[in-house]
Amino acid sequence: MDKNQFYNLIHQKEAFNEDTLKEIKAKIKEYECCNLLQMLYLKNSLIVQPKTFEQTLPKVSCYANDRNRLYKFIFPSDATENEFSKKNPKVVTEIIDRFIQNEPSVSKLSDNAPSLDVAQQSIKEHDDLASETLARIYLKQGNYKKAIQIFEKLSLIIPEKSSYFADQIEKIRKQHFQQ
Repeated sequence: MDKNQFYNLIHQKEAFNEDTLKEIKAKIKEYECCNLLQMLYLKNSLIVQPKTFEQTLPKVSCYANDRNRLYKFIFPSDATENEFSKKNPKVVTEIIDRFIQNEPSVSKLSDNAPSLDVAQQSIKEHDDLASETLARIYLKQGNYKKAIQIFEKLSLIIPEKSSYFADQIEKIRKQHFQQ
């Protein structure tokens, strides 16, 4: 597939057929994450092999950046351009009817499911966490006691920098506790 053919397929200036389906599939093997190729493949399979459309749709919709754009590309608003709906109006209607009958929805959590209080977990202190960055964050937040605790832990964890951490602790105490 050359770039002109690719361009023509995108702008629907060239008809989809079995050959274009094979060429697009070959390009997808080369560039699997290219959502435009995925969209072209879906549209081509809809026109050439309508029975595979339903199987292909979920995978291609995962690659689509915008599902509305995907829908508009597959089913253009101009009915004269939509070859599939002209050739197979029954299939399109069946797909839509089946979707409506299934009434897909996001399932709710059962009452028995354990509820996790994520907010509570996020403020929980982790004694094993200690870094110079965390100590500086505590300083900026005005939480001087916690910053001192972190520097004390760090002096135990990294003994070769214990004099540096001792200086940091001393600075904090002088600036904020001896006023």
